[in-house]
Formats: sequence, C-alpha cells, structure tokens
Amino acid sequence: MGFKTSRELHAQTTAVLNYLVDHPYASKEQVRNALKLSRAKVQSIFYHYGFTGSVNAKAKYPTLWALGEKIRQAWPKDLVSEAERIAKSEENRTKMAGKWIPKKKGPQPPPEQAKALTGWVEAIAKKQAEPTKGQEVIRTILKVDDDEITRLRNEVTTLRIEKAYLERKLGLRNANAV
Repeated sequence: MGFKTSRELHAQTTAVLNYLVDHPYASKEQVRNALKLSRAKVQSIFYHYGFTGSVNAKAKYPTLWALGEKIRQAWPKDLVSEAERIAKSEENRTKMAGKWIPKKKGPQPPPEQAKALTGWVEAIAKKQAEPTKGQEVIRTILKVDDDEITRLRNEVTTLRIEKAYLERKLGLRNANAV
C-alpha cells in the first residue's frame, strides 16, 4: 500500500465531481460505494467543494467552492434550495456557537428572594474565610510535621549516598561478579 500521487488524488476528485454532475441526488455513501473511495476522501471533497453547506469551507476554499457552485447550478432547482437550506442551518449553527444560554430548571425565585439568598451565602463565605481556633492548631501541626518529614527525607537521602559510597570502597557491591 503506497502513497497516492497528486495525479491520482486529482483523478479521484474529478471522478467524484463528475459523478455528482450525473447523479445530483447522490449521497456521500452512494458516491463512496459507486467509486470505491474511502469515506474520508469523499467527505473531504464534499467539504472543500461546498456540498456540506459549511460556511467555514466557503471562506477557506473560495475557488473550490466556486467550482462546486457551478456543479450545483446544473442540478434541479428543488435540490439547490435544499443545499441553500443546509447552508443556512450551518450558518445559524456557527453564529450560535459563541452564544451559550443556560437552560432554566424550574421557576426562578423573585429578585428580592434571590438577593436574600446571595447575602446569606456571602455571610457564610466571610465566616469561612477566617480560620477557627481548631483550624489554626491543625495548620501549625501540619506545618511542623511537614518540616520534620522534609528533614527526615534529606537525612535518609544522605545516609543512602554514604552507604553506597562505603559499599563501593569496601567492595561489597557486586561481590559475586565474575
């Protein structure tokens, strides 16, 4: 299985476009089965030449989209209106992509009640911002323990290094080596 040359790829593109001229109602699956092409290749051609109705494809590949438009002009008018409908829905979908609106679940409280709830939550948050006496004691114990653990780890590391040095000096390491 080798790589396809640009000439072979161009021939596949031409074959798909010719097939779409002759069979305007053909779906991607029909094109793929009739021409024995990969799903990715057919999808790529449909995207580049504007048969998916993508607004992004029209902006990225205006020359290829124009060639696809020539093919679409040869199609029956009812099919062209369907392609325009798909393009409109794609355009609306891309416009709405940046505007996320959360769905409301159940009735919303009145504004006065909402203010009271936010004030209550803020009061709790202020109380939690200042640590209690028990929290302060636990934090100091943890800090002392953490410092002690760090000191012990450093000491263990130093002892391991010294042990390895002494083993090398005394020849204990690899004593059974031949």
